[in-house]
Amino acid sequence: MVGEPASRAASAAVGAARWLRTNRLRVASRVAVAMSPKAPNRDVERFVGRRLDELYVAVAVSAPRLFVDGVSWARVGLVARGAAAQEVPFCITTLRTILESGLSDEHYAAVEPALNAAEQALAARRTNLPCSFVKASPHAELAREYLQLLFTRDVGRVRRLVLEAVDGGMALDALYLDVFQAAQRELGRLWLVNRIRPADEHYCTAVTQQMLDVLQPRVFPPRQDRARIPARRMVATTVRGEPHELGARMVADFFEMAGWETLFLGGNMEVEGLVEAMIRRRARVVVLSVSQVRHLPTLADYIRAIRRDLKTRHTVVLVGGYPFDLAPELWRHVGADGTARSASDAVALGESLLERRLSER
Repeated sequence: MVGEPASRAASAAVGAARWLRTNRLRVASRVAVAMSPKAPNRDVERFVGRRLDELYVAVAVSAPRLFVDGVSWARVGLVARGAAAQEVPFCITTLRTILESGLSDEHYAAVEPALNAAEQALAARRTNLPCSFVKASPHAELAREYLQLLFTRDVGRVRRLVLEAVDGGMALDALYLDVFQAAQRELGRLWLVNRIRPADEHYCTAVTQQMLDVLQPRVFPPRQDRARIPARRMVATTVRGEPHELGARMVADFFEMAGWETLFLGGNMEVEGLVEAMIRRRARVVVLSVSQVRHLPTLADYIRAIRRDLKTRHTVVLVGGYPFDLAPELWRHVGADGTARSASDAVALGESLLERRLSER
């Protein structure tokens, strides 16, 4: 994750990031003790540890928003669960004090912009999030109906709704993006603001996975009917520790619908197994997905492993997930070839980058 510095400021950022990663547990413990000397709160310690993971990456890639967003979302979630609104700002202020005393002046200067930005965001006192369904979407009402049916736990009615939409002429890409993806985002918001339980979110996601299974005959037409493009083979997965695999699976389906031979490996894949599968499949493109900033260092390690192997080093590496929406240039820092904001854009980018790579060899 931390590369070679190109300037004094970059060198300071690298040094600060390494210090944060090395001293993560000690700093988190000190914040918890400072906030409650008689009985340090382990929840505070875990909260600070997560924020330090985000701060490490934000400093390493000069993208304060990665830290600010984590702090802001965490405050919304904690307030929804009964925490005082001022608890998170106080926690960040305490963290600032400890970092200021522990870091050198040069290293602290690299961390300070992210701390300042976080405190400014917290000063806005935003403690709720609006519904994530986009009213302008032509399928917003269908997405709402789909999510409401998920909450009824009537899988049969959910299945009928999905098949009726497709049989009525709705394109699969629109169903994936405007209904399934939109519903998942709203699920995440409802969980964050404590409107649903973790089990509800897991159940609804599992049913959406089932709906993708229901649609597989339409995504994967009979072999004799497939219009295959030579040399178009891809593999998709998520990195170790990343359980949110639905996005990677949807991207794989979009590549399949575009005529590619695809292999979706599920989530939480070990790097050795990934590289082996890429070699066996002779993959030209690999798609790696992460949903949380703390998994970015692992993602960078995966890409380095792909580049080290003589048989996979020329594979086009695409990355995606929420952190890349926050920092559009983040893909460069993890060593990838590009990122895309949607599954359809990922297919177009993958084809473009592969065509360019083949022409260069």
